Amino acid sequence: MRQLRPLVAPLAVLLALAVPGTAAAGSYTIRWGDTLSGIASRFGTTVRALAEANGLADPNRVLAGRSLSIPGKASTPRATTSKPATAVTPPTSVHVVAAGENLTGIAARAGTTVQNLLKLNNLKSADHLVVGQKLTVPGGGPPMPCPVAGFHTAVDGFGSPRPGGMKHEGDDIFAPRGVPVIANANGVMSHIQGAVTGNGYYLRADDGTVYYGAHLNDYVAAPGRVSVGTVIGHVGNTGDAAVTPTHLHFEIKPGGGAPVDPWPVVSRIC
Repeated sequence: MRQLRPLVAPLAVLLALAVPGTAAAGSYTIRWGDTLSGIASRFGTTVRALAEANGLADPNRVLAGRSLSIPGKASTPRATTSKPATAVTPPTSVHVVAAGENLTGIAARAGTTVQNLLKLNNLKSADHLVVGQKLTVPGGGPPMPCPVAGFHTAVDGFGSPRPGGMKHEGDDIFAPRGVPVIANANGVMSHIQGAVTGNGYYLRADDGTVYYGAHLNDYVAAPGRVSVGTVIGHVGNTGDAAVTPTHLHFEIKPGGGAPVDPWPVVSRIC
């Protein structure tokens, strides 16, 4: 099921994100890059306590510029120190397929590829998952990164109506002009340009999934083989996005076919 959240105009989102962070006794204004867990750690409280004190239905979603009430007596952030990780990740784990999930999203969250999941589970096709089905997934590996490697706000817009009876076939990740757009998977990248796309790209990942990005301000990487984290270009508003705030239009095409709702992936990696 797609996560429900308030509808916010993209421009309003960006304006809210521009508010600088401040801290005062019993309150804190969210800054760019903040997470609820990080705020809780700095103020000596818990994510649950912050969520309950501020009526947050989803602790994974915080908006820069919003003022949070800090429960307890803490009024200033406490110092944090880095500690070496001690947890041992098991070789594999079991994932139970939920309604609306697809193998692309499950692979992204597990830090693996669709092809690897097919192999691990002796599956012949990625198109026939059943709700409740148990999948073996690897228990380690780096997670797939967000294609916008900087301050950003992801907006779920798949299927939204567009002029001419068209529908929006991706999600938009809003960020200031010039924020890097990176390869979110290993694969082969090609440039695409047009009146609608502006400066765009296709990234065919090693597992066959094709990722499409549009409206780049400019390119950095030349077409060809790229690895995860390679800077492809920078966020802009070229093409038919010229009158909108700067953002990356992002699509996922399993097997290079029709685009699917990218929100199950975008909502977790961005």
